[in-house]
Amino acid sequence: MADLVASTSGPRVKVVVDVALDLPPVTADPNQLEMAILNLALNSRDAMPDGGALTITAGAEVVGVGHQSDPAPGSYVRLSVSDTGAGMDAETARRAIEPFFSTKGVGKGTGLGLSMVHELAAQLRGAMTIDSRHSIGTTVKLWLPVASASAPSSETLDRAVEVAASGTALLVDDEELVRASTSDMLSDLGYAVVEAGSAEEALKLLENGLAPDVIVTDHLMPGDDGYGFRASAEAAMAGTEGPPNLRLRRGRRHKP
Repeated sequence: MADLVASTSGPRVKVVVDVALDLPPVTADPNQLEMAILNLALNSRDAMPDGGALTITAGAEVVGVGHQSDPAPGSYVRLSVSDTGAGMDAETARRAIEPFFSTKGVGKGTGLGLSMVHELAAQLRGAMTIDSRHSIGTTVKLWLPVASASAPSSETLDRAVEVAASGTALLVDDEELVRASTSDMLSDLGYAVVEAGSAEEALKLLENGLAPDVIVTDHLMPGDDGYGFRASAEAAMAGTEGPPNLRLRRGRRHKP
């Protein structure tokens, strides 16, 4: 992941990854966790248009009573994503986890990234905190509870889940970092993935005869957005048998 983050951050952003050895296991879906880190990394990259430093760290931490942050007492793996970007004032940082709240301007972000990460932390009974200072930078920390000894390992869960997906998936996303992660996720499910970096590129593939079994598209993209692309895709595939599923990844809406 470090190479992928570095390649999409550009030469003016220095990426540093510092992960402690022998971290205890946490009960979290690896794909969801990767997507959370990627969302945070993308936010940091966008906050540094003129370059800077992006640092990702992970370490074990025991939280006691009266901890200055949100986690309940217990054992955690703490993930931190820090940047030296524009930062946020106190009011903006407070609202940053609200769904659809964004400081990036129209067409430059969905406002769902931090909200999704915060929701994931809550689902895992962990916590997320934001420490940001205007013109200095931002650090987002995730506390992930350490898995209990009785919790099934990810290997056990993998054996218990039978992968039933098959066929071709068309993946549409303008963010290379997110597209690569989502592509890996779909491949793990058993799909052969065809990628497109825009709605226009994806539509050309459909018009040239591509008949995917499932389409996964971003919500907000330059040019045609996910909803507009859905209508165009349905028109282009009129009279065919597919796709039975057309999902909007960030919009969290789907056509079953």
